[in-house]
Amino acid sequence: YGFSADLGGGPYERQKWLLRNTLPARRLFVRADAAPGTPATYPTLIAAVSDVPVLVYYFPEICPTVGSTEEILQLCEIPNVVGLKFTDFDLYKMSILRRHGHVVFNGRDEVLVAGRLMGANGGIGSFYNLVPELFLQLYHLTDSGRWIEARAVQDRINELIEIGLRCPSVAAIKTMLAWSGINCGQCLKPKRALSPDEESQLRTLLSRSSFAETVLLEKVV
Repeated sequence: YGFSADLGGGPYERQKWLLRNTLPARRLFVRADAAPGTPATYPTLIAAVSDVPVLVYYFPEICPTVGSTEEILQLCEIPNVVGLKFTDFDLYKMSILRRHGHVVFNGRDEVLVAGRLMGANGGIGSFYNLVPELFLQLYHLTDSGRWIEARAVQDRINELIEIGLRCPSVAAIKTMLAWSGINCGQCLKPKRALSPDEESQLRTLLSRSSFAETVLLEKVV
């Protein structure tokens, strides 16, 4: 399937430089955030200079510039935009995008099963890095219409999410990845690493959970 490159936010010229100097990718993420002109201006500029398909990242909690269904539909109609990552709990809005025929990836890990029920083609999220097998299991169950079983898998995923959110979440995910043997380094500033007390708390919460005997604690020292 290749991989995706997330250009993040920032000035257009910086993003264009990243686009021209990044490793080859099969698709790009570009955030639907502040830009001169209409909400679609920034993604339009990126899509126009990209040699690969573009996925727009809709995340109103951190990029509130785009909010209405009409504005999101406008983003989906930009040439070379092939879909959208939808990180919001308004799944009714997601269903409208799907009814218009657009490709939509659920971005809220906590409600993937609900997102699939409302039409999401798939999902993209942070906690997928920790338990990909559970997210794959949930996807296949929903694909088969086995919703009760899928909900049970979602509940297990949410147990881990609840633990991760007790600390700074990105740092917690990186720490658990390191414990499972995948060292991804430290968070970029301004995000910080977990403090020793937070690491201890995370270790304790995992050891008391259904994930106590999993790879997530395999290399804890």
